[in-house]
Amino acid sequence: MDIILNMCGIEFLEAIPNYYDLVEKNSKHNLCGIRIGAETCSRQLHFIKNEQITKIIDQYITKDIPVYFVFPNIAECDFERAAEIAEICHVNNISGFVVNDFGMMLHIKEKYKEQVILGRTFDKRLRDIRLFPEYGFEKISESIIFSEEYSIY
Repeated sequence: MDIILNMCGIEFLEAIPNYYDLVEKNSKHNLCGIRIGAETCSRQLHFIKNEQITKIIDQYITKDIPVYFVFPNIAECDFERAAEIAEICHVNNISGFVVNDFGMMLHIKEKYKEQVILGRTFDKRLRDIRLFPEYGFEKISESIIFSEEYSIY
C-alpha cells in the first residue's frame, strides 16, 4: 500500500528523518510522498525556517520521494510570507503544493509550474470552526454534524 506521510505542523519538521526511517524500514507500506507546511493557521508559516524547507526538499527529492508544501487558508497579513515560501519551494524543485485558499491557488498557478492540489478549498465545514451565536451549538450539531445532507462520507 502506498502512503503519503503528512508532516504538517512546526513540531514535526525536525523529526521527519526519523519518521521516514521508521516507515521505510519497519513498515509494509511504500512511502510515496511527504507533506510539510501548515494545514490550519497561516500564522504558523512565520515559524517555519527557510532552511528547514530546503533541507527536507533536498533530502527527499534525491530519494525520488515527492514533497508537497501545504498552505492553509491564508490571512491577508500572512500572504507575503506564504509567497516567500512558495518561491523557496519552487527554487528547490518541490513536487507540488496543496492549497486551501483560492488566492494562494491563483498566485501559485500564475507564477510556478509545479502541481497544485486543492485541499479543503471547497469544503468550508472542515476549515471554518467558528460557531455563530445566532445558531448555537445544538442547532449546528444537529443540522451539520449529524445530517445526512452534510455527510462527509
